[in-house]
Amino acid sequence: MRTEKLELRHSAGPYIEVLVLYALILSFLIIMSATHDTLNKLIGPIVVLTTTFLIFISFWIFTNRRYRIIADGDALLMKSVSLLGSSKSLISIKFSDITSIKKEVSDVNTAAQLRRPFRRIAIYSEGRNSNEIDCIDVSLKHFKIGDVRKLMEEIHNRRPDLVVPSV
Repeated sequence: MRTEKLELRHSAGPYIEVLVLYALILSFLIIMSATHDTLNKLIGPIVVLTTTFLIFISFWIFTNRRYRIIADGDALLMKSVSLLGSSKSLISIKFSDITSIKKEVSDVNTAAQLRRPFRRIAIYSEGRNSNEIDCIDVSLKHFKIGDVRKLMEEIHNRRPDLVVPSV
């Protein structure tokens, strides 16, 4: 049994994609304004666009990095971190209570609601009531794949009876 805590680290991939997209749009605007001799007219919109983007990206990075997946002791925890830095456990599933692990992709309705990661490993257990199901979603885009593999290995080592999807 593992005694050390395993916390999944966040990947920089999604944030780099957005920054590259913004850089391409900004470059296009600057090149178009320079070639059409309208740079002075577009300085204001470029500043507004940059400021708006920085506010958006700051909020987006915070909301995507606010949750943590931690394997600690005999339980798997999904925690949420608030603006003040305090954290609370949203879902805690004991390794012994895991009923299934599935690799999932969101359908159109789930993706539109933005409540679950688009590509994820979903770890299910029976809830506290017999008619509830608890689920921890491990995003395949926002967490480092090596850490997700370590988590799947850890679950497999503790629960060899479960089918663990490959990452």
